[in-house]
Order: sequence, then C-alpha cells, then structure tokens
Amino acid sequence: MIILSERSGWTESVMVRCAGLVLFALLSSAHAKSLVDYFLPIPVKGALASNPWGASGVKPRDQDNGIEDKTNRSYSYWDGRILQAKDGKYHMYCSRWNQSAGHNGWFGSSCVHTVSDSILGPYVDKGICYADANGQGHNVMVLQLQDGRYAVLISETRRPATVYVSSSLDGPWSKLGMLSFDANGTKVDAGTGSDLHSNTTLWQRADGSFLCTGRHGIMSVSTSGILGPYKVQGGSSVFPNVAGRENTGAFAEDPVLWYSGGQYHMIYNYPDDRYAYHLTSADGIRGWVNCGIAFDPRLDFIRYANGVVNHWYKIERPQVFLRDGHVTHFTFAVIDTEKALDGNNDNHNSKVIVVPFDGARFDADYQWQPGVDVYRNYDYDGLAAHLVPGNYTRTQLAALGVADNDISSLALDTGMVVELFDQDDFQVPLGTFTSNQANFGTLGINDKVTSLRVSKKTSPVGVVWTGMHPGRAIWTDGHLQLSSSLNARVVLTDSRGRTRSLDAVAGEAWTGTLQGGTYMVAWDDGAGRRCGARFVVLP
Repeated sequence: MIILSERSGWTESVMVRCAGLVLFALLSSAHAKSLVDYFLPIPVKGALASNPWGASGVKPRDQDNGIEDKTNRSYSYWDGRILQAKDGKYHMYCSRWNQSAGHNGWFGSSCVHTVSDSILGPYVDKGICYADANGQGHNVMVLQLQDGRYAVLISETRRPATVYVSSSLDGPWSKLGMLSFDANGTKVDAGTGSDLHSNTTLWQRADGSFLCTGRHGIMSVSTSGILGPYKVQGGSSVFPNVAGRENTGAFAEDPVLWYSGGQYHMIYNYPDDRYAYHLTSADGIRGWVNCGIAFDPRLDFIRYANGVVNHWYKIERPQVFLRDGHVTHFTFAVIDTEKALDGNNDNHNSKVIVVPFDGARFDADYQWQPGVDVYRNYDYDGLAAHLVPGNYTRTQLAALGVADNDISSLALDTGMVVELFDQDDFQVPLGTFTSNQANFGTLGINDKVTSLRVSKKTSPVGVVWTGMHPGRAIWTDGHLQLSSSLNARVVLTDSRGRTRSLDAVAGEAWTGTLQGGTYMVAWDDGAGRRCGARFVVLP
C-alpha cells in the first residue's frame, strides 16, 4: 500500500480510497460544468515537434508525452494505466502491436510494461510483462491490491478475462487465474461473452470486495477475491439512453471506474459517435446518474501550456491516476484518423497520452448531498432523478426530468424525509415517508405524484446498526462497540476514504467526535477471519 499523506490523525492511501463505503446520494441536477471542463493544460516535456507522423490535427505535439513510437515503424500503443512505485518512478502498463499490421493488429497485441521518471512521460518500453501465452494481452489495466501485490487484468483477446500478479511493478508476473461470474438469476451470459469479458475493469473497495463492469455496463461484485465469482447486480446495463447516441447496449464501450469525493464515478464511450459520458453512483451498483460529457475529441481540451491544441480523431480507453484521493491525470489511447485508415507503414498510428486533471476542484464541485432517488417503475427501476432537500413543484420536477404522475418507487438516503402530494404546490398529501418504498401500487399512489418536499430528519446525531457479514458495529457519542468482544487493532475509514487505526479493548474503541457520514470499520476476529461493518453517524 502506498501511503500518500497523513494529517489530523487520518491516513489517506491509494487502496483504501478504492472504497465505495459511502451510501449517501447522487447528484441532484446538471452541474454548471461537466467533467471535460476540469482538464488542465499539458506541460511540454520535450518540444513540440512540428512534423511528426499523423494528421494535421495532432501537429505540432509533444512526442515525449505518454508513450509513442516516434519513428512510426515499430509499434502501435493502446490502453495505458499508471501506478507510482515507492521509488517515485511511474509505471504504465499498456498494449502494443506491430505497426506494420495497421490498427487491426490489435487482435494480436501484447501486454507491455513502460517506465518514466515523470508521470507525463516519456515512457520507455521495457517489453512484454509475462511469457505466458507469448505475452498476449489487450484491454490492459493495472491496480494495487490491498495485500500490497499488484495485478494486471487482461480482457477482450483473452477470455475469460485473465489476471497476473506480482509483488513488484517491475515483475516478474505470474498468472493468478481467470475471472468467473455468477449470473445471479439474471439472463446475463456469465460465460465468456462480451458482456463481462470485454473492456473489463475493476475497482477494489475498502471492504476488500471488487466492483466490476465491462463493455456493456453490467455491474457485478466479488466478495471472494479478484478472481470472483462476481455476482451480477441487476442484470441490465447502467449506461443511460442518451438521445441521439448509438444503441447503448450494442455500441457503448470502454468503461473506467474510480472512487473519489465520496462517490463512484464511471466514464464510458460511444466509439462511432466519438462522445464519452460521465456517470456517478452512491454505491457503484445502482442509481447511476448521467452527469454529461466526459470528453469529446472535437473539443479543445487536449491543450498544451503554450496554448497549442491537438485534436486526435479518436480518444478511447480512459484510465485514471489518483493522488490524495483525487484524480490528477487521465491516460487515453488516441489515434489520428479512422481506425480502418491506419494501415501498413503509412503516416498514421496510435499512442497513449497523459493529460492533467483538476480532481480536487472536480470533487469539490461534485460533492454529494443526501436526498431521495425517485424512479419511474416499481422496484427502483428507471431512475428519474436524485432530489436533495428542497421543495419541488411540478415545473421544477419537470426541469429535472421527472414527469408529472410518473413516480412508482423511491429510495431515501439516511436521515431523509419525503412528503408526496397529488397536486401542484403541495396540495392533497399522499403520504410522508422515511424509508424506501419499492411499490407505489400497493400504497395506492402509483403515478400520482405531482409535487413533493424533501427534508432532513430533525433528530440529532444518532446511532444506526448495520453490518456486512460477519461483523456488526454500533457507534454512539465517540464510542465504537464491535460484535466481537476481543482486543483487536481496528481500521476505521471515513467517507473520504481516509483511515485511522484504533485499539479495541473487549470489543470497544474510542473514536472521539465523528462528522456525519458513513464509516467502515474492519478488524480480525481472532479466528483468522477479517470482519467488516458499516455504521452511520447522522448529521
């Protein structure tokens, strides 16, 4: 685990921030800015080459940014994700193939390891990562596990998706195994199809479980390690239907997951339309909200510090690098023309670029507020909006995408109250609710809501029991009581992913005052099992 900073008794770390503890809220409405507005100018590492390979839109450019075959005679590069080692060096893992094969050479791509002294590059190609399968690998991503090991995940050309592990970013890498999935009662192909084994991406959460999605936006979770089995959640794509875009299920791809600012984020891409979208979710499973454009190659966001702008024809395979809990850089696989036009030994090619990102400001602007999720259908299907505390008339609801008389279920965040009304301007009450309601039909109020109010409970800081098998925890006035009555070292994680170590005596630990939020606590029960539990401190 790479410790990045310590302050106020909390320790922030890469792996703990791969969390997903907070079960608060989704974004309430469209933000003034979308994700693409938070990219920063790219410092020039070398010099802007005036006549490198490529179309006019990618000239001049810094060929030392990311990884690139400057000669355009050896390799094409794709994918690309970065981790930093303890010695300060940056390690990018990506795919490559012979340039002479054109872009379709990716079918025979290899997983390669590259290294740089700077996060921006230039990255030096150190060769294939592993000898197994002759190094074959595509859709490459790398992550650090909570046990300190590193894992490389390969999908698409290797099905089932395959994992290699190493104790060092310099290798050697050994094959751990292949991902397995449990359809969990859904109609999802849990075999080797593209639903789960193409564009596969992972995020490890603080409780040790792994969140997974793939090309078609189907979420799954493993509580049994990185290989699974991953249980499919819901069975349908979480990608929204975006007006004017390609069919979501068939053509969307390249999701990337991360956790920052107290919520889960996902970017996915429409490769033919060349638009990418940014989604957020409270728990990484349900309620994904479309927050708008993540990036678009036609926009001027690939900009150098001197004002020069590059327009790569396609920008795909986004990945993130986090520091101090925020994304500081994105990597992208880019190509200067249509993929089909990148042929044998021509003037076209692909590479991986690194773009700075103002993640601290982004997370501050996208900070969650607890509220209520309203759904168009029973059983929390068809999210219409997340509504933070406030009064909502028919006109205000319509502006947020909630049609009149079209709410059939709702889910409340901790400490929320919702009042429903049959008529506009809060006339003719339908009921007041403090808990989730899966079926308005059984309540006799289906498709009747025209206006509503959302507010916080007036109770003071309170106690909420909740648990993740096999542990339970309760917090009150600075005291934490565990379900295991033993002396143990306890790790407490807050809603920002920061950790504190506490000593529990006879199952009790002193935390002091805690701010309102959802917390994770983990400990060993003395029988070789790692226990974990959540508890909520009401604001």
